[in-house]
Amino acid sequence: MEPLVSIVLPVYNAQDHLGPCLDALLAQCCDDLEVIAVDDGSTDRSSAMLDDFVQAHPDRFQVLHTLNGGVWRARKVGIAAARGCFVGFCDSDDLPMPDMYVKLLARAEETGAGMTVCPFWRIDAESGMTLSVEMAQFGDAVLSVREDPGFLPVINTALWNKLFMKSLLDRAIEFDTPPRVLEDMMLQCSVYPECDKVAFLSEPLYRYLTRKGSAMFSVRTEELGTLTDAMIQTRAFVINRTEDGRFRAICDLMAFIHFGLSIPTRLVRSKGKSFRAIIREIQCILDEHFPLYRNNPFCTLHYNRTHQNRMLKPMLALWCYRLRLAGPFMEFYRFASKVLHIEIKW
Repeated sequence: MEPLVSIVLPVYNAQDHLGPCLDALLAQCCDDLEVIAVDDGSTDRSSAMLDDFVQAHPDRFQVLHTLNGGVWRARKVGIAAARGCFVGFCDSDDLPMPDMYVKLLARAEETGAGMTVCPFWRIDAESGMTLSVEMAQFGDAVLSVREDPGFLPVINTALWNKLFMKSLLDRAIEFDTPPRVLEDMMLQCSVYPECDKVAFLSEPLYRYLTRKGSAMFSVRTEELGTLTDAMIQTRAFVINRTEDGRFRAICDLMAFIHFGLSIPTRLVRSKGKSFRAIIREIQCILDEHFPLYRNNPFCTLHYNRTHQNRMLKPMLALWCYRLRLAGPFMEFYRFASKVLHIEIKW
């Protein structure tokens, strides 16, 4: 019998934390589920661990060994091999709850949503401390993309707390040269024009473990060009997929949130380049290629008053940009995050 749900698990040199993740996926109570592990050219024991696990559990798990090509290509390989009508993702160092996928599947089937989203715990891997519970603000809402796509930019763009209709992912954007970071945001953004509605759950179902040295905490200034090109391609891809002009504003606001706010806090700066100079460089990129971020219709006082202050934090950050306070604002944000060990997500 064909599975209803396929879970894609990219793996690269994950031997130290892969075992608990595989056990968590084995413990899933969703009967109609397959797990496709994509070994992205690992050079440690990950490959052997996957082979041993698949041999022990061939009814649910399969492994595909590929040359190292990065997480984007690993996910694409997994999507292509998926047999399910719905596709989810898991990171090799995280822990989904046993009922995560059965609940996401039930939500998708009862609502007909192209994407279902659950809250998650952000956990410090070293201390085990829960830093935050995120994506709970929507409760159990079912929101129409066609009626009002303004909620899309504040959905977290990690892929692992969601279930997608496979047909959406089959038509998602492709890159000749995928970016090393923000690739999940670009893939998710590219499916929005054809996703009629999004269904949310109010219950956290995924344990996301943060670790020092991850890709998002070591972005180099030299990567800004590749990131910019990929985001320009994503914007063009989305605009070409829909006649709804609001998606221009959606793309530009997502560029502002993820490129203008998240990336500067994670940059490893080149020698001789000040933080404020980097902010100015990014602001010039936004002004040239994503101009609707400045006077964005979803980032106004009126929109916030009529939509439960959904865009309040991005709106406040945008005001800082307008008042040329982005540099000091980002310096304070970095300092506060380091001292308090808490990240404010946009």
